[in-house]
Amino acid sequence: MVSKEELLVMASQFRDAIIIAQNNKEFEKDDVMCHFPNDCCNDVVDLLGEHLLRNGYEDLGYVSGVVCSDIDEDLSSQNDKTHACISVGHPFDSGSIIVDILSDIYIEANGTVGAPEVYVGPMDEFHRSFRTEGNAYYQFRGLQQYSESQYRLIDLYNRILKWI
Repeated sequence: MVSKEELLVMASQFRDAIIIAQNNKEFEKDDVMCHFPNDCCNDVVDLLGEHLLRNGYEDLGYVSGVVCSDIDEDLSSQNDKTHACISVGHPFDSGSIIVDILSDIYIEANGTVGAPEVYVGPMDEFHRSFRTEGNAYYQFRGLQQYSESQYRLIDLYNRILKWI
């Protein structure tokens, strides 16, 4: 049985390690993670997923979608904001657990004050609100599933891991 409390501790430690790594300039040469916590949730989910896999968690899923749209100043187009998180179990099955270490950024941007930095729990209103196109869920099998970016991601993972 998956313990939400254990997942919360592990996810919180991982987020803290990312912040420490960033403060120690571990990401300054990476075009994506240098922007943490903004514009990097896909990589963050992959890195967290790898950490959970290496710590014995299985049946992990990558969940993504559009969470909000901002109208440009000239009102001529929309800038969609996407977000991703990981699930233990299929996210729409009862008993599954969503693990999201960046949800506070999006929830607070949409007007909710005091959102937790790390969310670990069932599929909630925020995560159900993802607008999706195509397959917004796939099983996460580890960083080795990515042919082009796996070495970059593994390097980032190792940079984060040393701060845990």
